Amino acid sequence: MKLLFVKIYGALAVLIDILLCYRLDLINKPWLILVPIVLLPVTFLLLFACHILVCYVISLFVSKKKEVSRPSKFLRFVLDNTVEVVLLILGYKIFETGKDIIPAKRRFLLVSNHLSAFDPISTILSVADFGVVFVSKPENFKIPAAGGFMHQCGFLSIDRNSPRNSMRTLHKCVDIVKNDIASVCIYPEGHRSETGELQEFKDGVFYVAKKADCPVVVMTVRYEKRKLWGKRVFLDYKAVIEPDTFKEKNTHTLSDEVRDIMLKK
Repeated sequence: MKLLFVKIYGALAVLIDILLCYRLDLINKPWLILVPIVLLPVTFLLLFACHILVCYVISLFVSKKKEVSRPSKFLRFVLDNTVEVVLLILGYKIFETGKDIIPAKRRFLLVSNHLSAFDPISTILSVADFGVVFVSKPENFKIPAAGGFMHQCGFLSIDRNSPRNSMRTLHKCVDIVKNDIASVCIYPEGHRSETGELQEFKDGVFYVAKKADCPVVVMTVRYEKRKLWGKRVFLDYKAVIEPDTFKEKNTHTLSDEVRDIMLKK
């Protein structure tokens, strides 16, 4: 975590607090020493609220109907760093294992189990340096501010209730990977698991890897509650399946292979 926005807004919060304390003459009143201590996190949150407001205004000028040929690097930079602050405020701490297996110079299909709405948010931060776009349900693109940014960052909407629209999205994923625009992350279960148990996979997800002739990076996510607030997020990168090994396999066989990897402790 680079904590860029945290450092910027933290420094601004300290500066504002110092100026306020000086103007209100709190520095010379020892019994008011707790005021700047309490004021600091409040100021930080107010600054971040202004940041979110600016992001919302920017998103108003984004046309979600216009297809994005190239993800916006600037908006992706803002999105990644904003997610970092959100996770910090909510007390989510990320722990990664096996991340070094991710292909550094090749595009890939990233697949994972799906337990929470925070799965993609945590993963966005984890793979920020690899240029990964996410496939998400249409409802997420209607979220104020976030939806517009997701669209401009190249994220794709998939309608699980329409096989034709789903296939159209998968074709777009193939083009994105083959044309070296970005890697793609999809959750093969299709929706979050209510019980925490791994559900059956949608085999069509692996059509992307076969048609794009790219590696499949297999990851799992799990959560643990922290003592005070928030959660620990464990992202375990378990395996990379090279395209040569599944060239002759159908998507169902590949799907079962990936699911078995996820089920292994």
